Amino acid sequence: MVFVGFARRSLATLLGLLMVIGLACCSSSQPVAVSSYDSLNQMPFGPPIPDVAPPPDHYQPVADWVGRLILPEQGEASSRPGDWVWFKVLHAPTPAWIGKTVVLTWQSTPAIDAYVNLVTRDIDFSAEARLSQQQLGYVQPTRLDGWSQVGPLQSLAGARPNDDILVSLVGVRAQGDETLTVDQAPTQIAERFYGLVRFDGPLPGELGCLETCQGFQVHHYNPSSRQFDDAADRVYLPDIPAINGLKQFTFDQFENSPGGQAGWYIYGSPNPQGQFIVRAIAPRALFELKANQTIDDRDVGLNYINFSNWRRTRDRKGTLNTVQLGKPDWQEGDQGLVLHIFGGIGGEQGEPPPIVATVTGHFSYGVATVVRDPLTRDLRFEITYHQVYAHNPNGIVAGKLSWAEYMGNLQRGWLGTRPVSDVIVKFDALTETYRWKPGEQGEPGEQGEQGEQGEQGETTINPLAMLQQQLQIMTARYRTGDGTGAAVVTPAQSCIQDSSQALYETIKLIEAEVRGVPSPGQSLRSSPEIAQRFQDLVALGQRLKATLVPVGIVRSDWQQNSEVLAGIRNQLLTNQTNLATQLLSWRTIIPRVAYDQLATIFYEQGATLRFLRTNQVGGADPTILPLAPTELFGKYFFVPTAFSRLLESLRRPDARDWGLTLMVGLGYGAIALPLGIWGRLLAVQSILGQVSTGRLIIRLLRALLFPALVEETIFRVLLLPHFTEQVLPTTFLLWATLSLVLFVLSHPLQAAMFRPRLFPLFSQPLFMGLTALLGLSCTLVYSQTGSLWTVAALHYLVLVVWLVFLKGGYKLGGKPSG
Repeated sequence: MVFVGFARRSLATLLGLLMVIGLACCSSSQPVAVSSYDSLNQMPFGPPIPDVAPPPDHYQPVADWVGRLILPEQGEASSRPGDWVWFKVLHAPTPAWIGKTVVLTWQSTPAIDAYVNLVTRDIDFSAEARLSQQQLGYVQPTRLDGWSQVGPLQSLAGARPNDDILVSLVGVRAQGDETLTVDQAPTQIAERFYGLVRFDGPLPGELGCLETCQGFQVHHYNPSSRQFDDAADRVYLPDIPAINGLKQFTFDQFENSPGGQAGWYIYGSPNPQGQFIVRAIAPRALFELKANQTIDDRDVGLNYINFSNWRRTRDRKGTLNTVQLGKPDWQEGDQGLVLHIFGGIGGEQGEPPPIVATVTGHFSYGVATVVRDPLTRDLRFEITYHQVYAHNPNGIVAGKLSWAEYMGNLQRGWLGTRPVSDVIVKFDALTETYRWKPGEQGEPGEQGEQGEQGEQGETTINPLAMLQQQLQIMTARYRTGDGTGAAVVTPAQSCIQDSSQALYETIKLIEAEVRGVPSPGQSLRSSPEIAQRFQDLVALGQRLKATLVPVGIVRSDWQQNSEVLAGIRNQLLTNQTNLATQLLSWRTIIPRVAYDQLATIFYEQGATLRFLRTNQVGGADPTILPLAPTELFGKYFFVPTAFSRLLESLRRPDARDWGLTLMVGLGYGAIALPLGIWGRLLAVQSILGQVSTGRLIIRLLRALLFPALVEETIFRVLLLPHFTEQVLPTTFLLWATLSLVLFVLSHPLQAAMFRPRLFPLFSQPLFMGLTALLGLSCTLVYSQTGSLWTVAALHYLVLVVWLVFLKGGYKLGGKPSG
């Protein structure tokens, strides 16, 4: 009963910690009664930007199609079938479209129709949604409350109280003069035009836009000289006031920022007076193909991922750095998967102290594309995030966001306030398009979420595109809160949990699509290199799935959702919040854990990685400091490692693991039994029938808890690096030696302290030798299985045989009693 009570208290404590940590993940700022979005919208940042404005000299449109989403009235929306919104065209390839307000809707294909139907919801605000809006200042889709059948375009247009979401479009088709259709979700952007400049300094005494902007003298980039010696200009940046004591961006000494040594991309539009009003910025150095540092050695690269990436974060305030692991061959049009994480805000005006010594941060995925910049004529990275983002006071909306909108936006971006690490993963197996011939054995099924039909009926699969589809589904669900009006962060529903769920669903859909294919080399319409990439993709999927499902048991909500997406079930997507789901996907509780694990897996599978690191880049603000994201109890060195190792060890062993455990156990017995009998330490004598059944059962249960489970947890699980840590063999050998020595010495020490009459037995050289052999056997099993259950079973099996059949019960318990 004591053990049961202790276990219950421990589980309750763990659940409480996980709930606190889950609630901290994905939060973008301290909750307040009035949102920062509402506060800033009341500021007079100059005259409204006109809807129709040609690109000024030295500036380029950010995309071919740019516009502002406008939510139709509820009656208008219901009068026209399907998911549609108004779209104010601000830039278009054909000037005749510019300035028009047209219908924006989806192109009709089986895949798009399935996506829209899957995420379309009736919206009825829950009490929790109303409470979070009124008391916490969260920006929620209040205009959609009470609407029926809200699709993903409408949930995006209605995500904020005002029609102020600017987007770029790709895959656009015109239907007549009043309707545009798209085949991809719009990307949220900061503004319609951008330029590349060097900031020379502020304009003294410049009133700017109604005394709420700071004017700067700049020089534009000259692609011919490759210097900032083109036309001089004046630009104006809104002076964003502090909200709750924190300024999202400051311009104090901005022209001297280390992050701007290679120039700044600025995003904005001209006002009626022709002044260029900047709404977002981006440091050019961050996106150049050439990195500041290149690491070729594999072990040094692994060390960078797990340690150096966040080392001395506070000391690097105001700087940026790019680090390349491996040697990629980037070409125009190439794509890479982006892993994104940000840390915390410390200092005088920072966030509240970290919860349980843990800076949780925020995790998301994205895509980096190599593009040729028309301003510099050089190749650079262009990053688009897929932000699974809960409702928040800043007005950040879940979905596809450009880097300039999510990071560089002066009103709600994180460039100036948080340390950020983006890693671009270049892995050809992930971005390859695989094709199966029609009629081949194992040919994938009909066109749908999993793939698309190619030429002559062939089916194609692009893993990166499939992941983006799953993230698109998840972000649409977040915008509506699955119909409740609020995406509320819980331990089992958060940015990292649901981004990881999207990755898991992608892996499962790929598995379902290619199930039954006898060999990629036989069935893929490809060269041997493409077939090898497919094998690499399969190996990657197995590693990723083991990380996402570390215990070996799939969360029931993930399993159910994967079946819904595969068309096996016909019901709504769901999430479950309880301790069981947390433990079954524990690596996705803390963003830092998932980020480092995923980066390590990709790197070990052969990918090259480009790290983009910023540390509160922009003007000087001495009131804040960058805080690196941490693991659980990250301030204390051994605690996060111990917690990680303990949960890693709970993985479910497979048949191979149990087979290895049995073989090692038999090997131990083959050595220990003859030696023990020869040294008169063991004798074949059973206590069955000599000890009461009840007493024997109690003794055996006690032995299962201690020493089997307790000793294996301490000496194997907590002291030995788990195989997922990928430490050097010499490192594992050193820890294994220390573990073995402590394991052996602990037995006479325990006897001397707690059971003196057993000290002669536990200090015998032969007993200590057999104990060392048992410890060595358990170390071998744990190094291969990584499971507490296998080593505890081996330890317990040896104990049971000794206690029941080899006179161990007499030695420990004295004379038997009936």
